[in-house]
Amino acid sequence: MGSDPVTLGLAKSLNRPGGNVTGATFVTTELVSKRRELLCEVVPQAKAVAYLNPSPRQALPSTDQLTSEFLAAARILGRQVVVLQADSDRDFEAIFEALVERHASVLVIASSLLFDSHDDKLAALALRHSIPAIYRRREFVQVGGLMSYNAN
Repeated sequence: MGSDPVTLGLAKSLNRPGGNVTGATFVTTELVSKRRELLCEVVPQAKAVAYLNPSPRQALPSTDQLTSEFLAAARILGRQVVVLQADSDRDFEAIFEALVERHASVLVIASSLLFDSHDDKLAALALRHSIPAIYRRREFVQVGGLMSYNAN
């Protein structure tokens, strides 16, 4: 999982989790802020930063935490924030039109199974609407997206 099991209440601590939970975690929640940072380095004049989330029914357990961290980090830098949600790939076109209308300069795409299965569509829309975008999967770049950043 990419979430912090302590924050989610699944473990007491990382070094002594307790209970009957076993497994491994790759704590990648901090990478959302890094993605935003990288995009703002590429587009330093970006005044409005957009964050694309899955809808609540498509969301991961960490979605709310990630959104809160993104909002806090963007506001500290004095950026306007646009948060949009998608319920299915049919929402993507309208979302990108809304990004253009709201003058979003860059887009960070949240982690989501919905977005994983539509890298190509998201990359094509970002390119067509001239919105620099970053996602966690390198496949996003392989199909034409600007950049990706994640743990290896």
